[in-house]
Amino acid sequence: MFSEMNGMFTGPSTCNGSLPVGGPDFTLTLNMKGSTPEQGTATLKFCRQTALAGVGTGARIGTEIDKTLLQFPTIKKVVILDVSGSCWNDLSGQNVCLK
Repeated sequence: MFSEMNGMFTGPSTCNGSLPVGGPDFTLTLNMKGSTPEQGTATLKFCRQTALAGVGTGARIGTEIDKTLLQFPTIKKVVILDVSGSCWNDLSGQNVCLK
């Protein structure tokens, strides 16, 4: 299997945890849309800064995460947040994924 997520994380983890060493790369919260309860929504929040390799990489990684999580019957929607809690790869700056 190949994932463009390999190597995109930089810096220390901002999330608590002992494994992997230095803390996790992301957290996954079910039935939440960011910090708002929403049944059937999974929120993946990165715990490290991310550096994308080029044009289209963010879209491919986002699709990879969506397709993986939407395989589970209780998950109907996926929200991906960056380390600061803003919508990941949302170049508009309007946090569209949280609306």
